[in-house]
Order: sequence, then C-alpha cells, then structure tokens
Amino acid sequence: MNFIANALNSRGTISWTETIPDVFGASYTMNSSLTDVNANPSQCLLKWTSVYTSSDDKMVETYLVNLGTVSNVGVEPYSQYRKSNFQFKFEVSPETYVVVMNTDAPLPGNRETYHKSTLKSKIKLSNEARLLFSDDQTANTLSDRIRHAAKICRATRSGP
Repeated sequence: MNFIANALNSRGTISWTETIPDVFGASYTMNSSLTDVNANPSQCLLKWTSVYTSSDDKMVETYLVNLGTVSNVGVEPYSQYRKSNFQFKFEVSPETYVVVMNTDAPLPGNRETYHKSTLKSKIKLSNEARLLFSDDQTANTLSDRIRHAAKICRATRSGP
C-alpha cells in the first residue's frame, strides 16, 4: 500500500482539454491534482483528495477507501469513461486514463463543486472511486497494485 500512496503523492498535476463539438464546439481545459494522500496498511485504508479545476470552476472529491470492500478495479481511457455520461460526442486531448474502483458499499466522503470559490453543490460519493493518470502504463500498474492490495485486505477481513 505504501507503493500506491507514494505513486499517488508523486503523480503531480495532469491537464487535458475536453471538447464537445456538438455543443457549439465547447472546449475547456481541466487540471487534476491529488492532495492529502495517506495509506494505512494495518487498516487497509487509502485516503486522498482529488481536486479538478477549470477556469472559475472547481470540484473536490474526498475519498476514504477500505480496500477490503473493493469489488472491482479497472482502467479505461477517460474519453470512454466520460462518454457513458454524455449524449453528445466527447473528446479528450491528450488522452487521460482513469483507474476506477468499485466498492461493496457507498464511500464516505463528498463531491463538492464550486464556482468562483462559492460552494454550489455537495453530494455524497457513490460506491465508485477514481484516479486519473496521464499515461496508461502508470494507470495499469497502479490498478494492478490496488487489485493486489484489495485481495490481501479481503482475505484479512474474512479471516482464516
């Protein structure tokens, strides 16, 4: 788990441009950073805060994932991940990769959205945690490590 936390702490800020050609060619640049990354191997907990910014808007997601509850971990291009929520054509450049973790229960934490530093919404997280990476190799390596840690945590949780 320490490898996972170290990799997340060293990820840095990644940027990409999202374009929706069918909506007046709307295009905006997104920046993603991770803060407050912490791993607690003895309790199988992984904690982080994802901060997404674009112009005057910001979204903050605070995650606390018990790896013993992780049921699935996968990697997919962010453009594919976002298309599932869009009815319009959606493009990402450069391509970014998302590690998606699904858990057995809703995660503690919130997704807060801000416009010009004013809180606009605050909703509870679902049973999905996500981490973005600028390359598929790093995303796949982290996905494998998370999957391995989750397997160990599930075995520890269920006992002998």
